[in-house]
Amino acid sequence: MDVKNLRKLKRIELYEIMLAQSEEIDCLRNQLEKIKTELADIVN
Repeated sequence: MDVKNLRKLKRIELYEIMLAQSEEIDCLRNQLEKIKTELADIVN
């Protein structure tokens, strides 16, 4: 495999990792919002 194709492959792998991380962050944000709502309900 030549260097150019190897770089493209590495870039694609990095994009896939970044996408997975952003999806995980979105999931964590949603969980945090649910917890905040539940805590607000308990306090009130």
